Amino acid sequence: MLLANTSSVSRPAAVTETDPELATARRAASGQRDPLLVLASSAGLLDPTALACLADPALHTASEDLPHQPAHAQLAALATTRAAQLFGARYADVRPDSPAAATSVVLDALLEPEDAVVDLRLAHGSQPAPRRLSTHRWVGHGVGADGRLDYAAAAALAREHRPAVILCGAGSYPRHVDFARLRALADEVGALLVADIAAGTGLVATGLAPSPVDHAHVTVASTHQQLGGPHGGLVLCGRDADLVLDGDVRTLAERLRRAGGCAAAAGRPVTAAKARVLGHAGGPEFRVLAERILMAATVLAEELALLGHTLVAGGTDTQLCVLDLTGTGLTGALAERVLAEAGVVVTRCRVPADDPHDADCGGIALSSTVLAQRGFGAAEIRQVAALVDQALRAVRTEDRGVLAVDGTVLAGVRAAARTLARP
Repeated sequence: MLLANTSSVSRPAAVTETDPELATARRAASGQRDPLLVLASSAGLLDPTALACLADPALHTASEDLPHQPAHAQLAALATTRAAQLFGARYADVRPDSPAAATSVVLDALLEPEDAVVDLRLAHGSQPAPRRLSTHRWVGHGVGADGRLDYAAAAALAREHRPAVILCGAGSYPRHVDFARLRALADEVGALLVADIAAGTGLVATGLAPSPVDHAHVTVASTHQQLGGPHGGLVLCGRDADLVLDGDVRTLAERLRRAGGCAAAAGRPVTAAKARVLGHAGGPEFRVLAERILMAATVLAEELALLGHTLVAGGTDTQLCVLDLTGTGLTGALAERVLAEAGVVVTRCRVPADDPHDADCGGIALSSTVLAQRGFGAAEIRQVAALVDQALRAVRTEDRGVLAVDGTVLAGVRAAARTLARP
């Protein structure tokens, strides 16, 4: 039933009153039961104004929540225009519900069966990763022994395999990517360059990280994480939007638009929330947040280095710090579990020393995005680094190489993390 006048409807009972089991599950999922320090590489907080869009009763009238309705088209056009303006793009698609879905749209538009793809997004090693598109040949590549992207090795791989697409990005890579250099490589081998900036979308939007939009043929970004919007992906094209590929009469933008049309369109609340954060990201307030994200990552990296930890690539240019746990007796998976027990959420990742044929990860990635969104300053960031250090050192090697965890230390770290994380 449609509500003609929502102001006349009494406020519904809280979930805690009507469905205590669901309320308990929600608290567990969100960490409300025990506040956590969230440093996971893909994490981000939802902006209150975006939440207001998602919760607006006027946007939930089911009979009008259809993509072809004028009200929805107006919201979609606003979000699309704001995305293009924010990134200086000539084509933008705000429909994908995740960066992964956006990437699938792009690959569906660009690849033919049996095409080769060189994926430079893989954290480390040369082992091809399994992909949904099994008819394509995927060739993986990562960083060199110094933890930095090996452009010479990437060039050799591209010249050998002559891929249709070269994928690049920095999902777990803490340094800037030279998109211009990779575009020159793509042009040399006749490939299309696709850049994934999902984790660092906010830094690119503010100019604090290099933009691939006019270097890559297509760029995939995110509306959540740093932008603080609902979970969603963006597809962007810069100067190549009107490029006509060999053997086709359609432009690159037209191919992408057609491929994206196969996905279900987001509802009006989500589209409105995306439009809100895309507009907000172009303002001075968001610029301050982006600068805080960089400051927090720099302080975190410097402090962890002072505490004796090894940083992949020697530091960071972005929101990420990647710790190499080689020689500590810890794997990335174990460190992830230990830190979670101590109230600190991180993401396991691969490091240069990892065996490319081994599924185990030898490192952890820590992002400063949520810490900055919560307003942490340099002093709080140093406290976070100290807690990470204490938790990792709580794992010790006993006789015969058996690992043991000092529960007392972890309990102390968790108590301190709880205090620091409390709103």
